[in-house]
Amino acid sequence: LQRSHVEKIIHLTRDKKEISDEIREMYAAAKDRGVDIATLKQIVKLSKMDPDDREEWFARVDNMGAKLNFWSM
Repeated sequence: LQRSHVEKIIHLTRDKKEISDEIREMYAAAKDRGVDIATLKQIVKLSKMDPDDREEWFARVDNMGAKLNFWSM
């Protein structure tokens, strides 16, 4: 392990905290504008998925919802 590794880890850790703070601020600003945060977080999560995986996930949810008669409620 070299000193440069440690310094890089420290730098990345600081960056990570700054990015986390910025993300938190963005969610707070969205909430102030009336955005449903749970929905926004789900959209962000789904947007990170591979498009084929996302399509499969939606199909599974739709299939299960239909089998359980949730869509007819």
